[in-house]
Amino acid sequence: MAGTAHPELPGEDGGSLGDSAYESLRAMLMAGKFQRGDRLAENRVGEMLGVSRTPVREALARLAAEGLVEVRPNGSRVVADLWAKVSEVLAIRGKLEPFAVSLAAHRMTGEQFRALETLQDRMEKVLPSAASAMDELLDLNQRFHWTIVTYCGNASLVEVLDRFRPFTIFPRILTRYPPAELELAIGEHRAIMDALWHRDAAKSELLAAAHLERGIAAVRGVLDSR
Repeated sequence: MAGTAHPELPGEDGGSLGDSAYESLRAMLMAGKFQRGDRLAENRVGEMLGVSRTPVREALARLAAEGLVEVRPNGSRVVADLWAKVSEVLAIRGKLEPFAVSLAAHRMTGEQFRALETLQDRMEKVLPSAASAMDELLDLNQRFHWTIVTYCGNASLVEVLDRFRPFTIFPRILTRYPPAELELAIGEHRAIMDALWHRDAAKSELLAAAHLERGIAAVRGVLDSR
């Protein structure tokens, strides 16, 4: 386990210690603070989070149910293969998010479109310095995609995709794109926005599907090279 600083747990007003431990440990897993197979001993994790073993035990049980933690035959808990989980989630996202984009094409207001355009403008401004501003670029990219999803008007679809959001930035696949590929990926947003502006649901869905497939292919490429 890396000996780096970790997010502080919120107080009791923010929810139970079990919930807090779960959220913090899940965030650490998604941020790549652990390696596959790292042992997650209750006492050690408790020390890192500043809580007792009981809320850690609850958190680990929930994370195991989500497939982020693997329970070994001897009862020990270790970090699961998160790369495989990411690949699975992106495959699902590749089918559901384009549908959300098509729904948004009929619902987006001018104000919402301008908010989306602001995010895209900022991404294009950051792009030339992507090597030193990858965190900002990743954040803007995630916000761009999520903004469209929230405009789809289907609460159940938003709820499902929200569950997968942490996996969309672990690991930082965008950093593995060659500069030309990265520029192309960000540039594809403009075509999607144009289809949304013209309320072309079919075209926006096709463009979003092709765009997301690029990300899925990048993950598969990384997995094949491991």
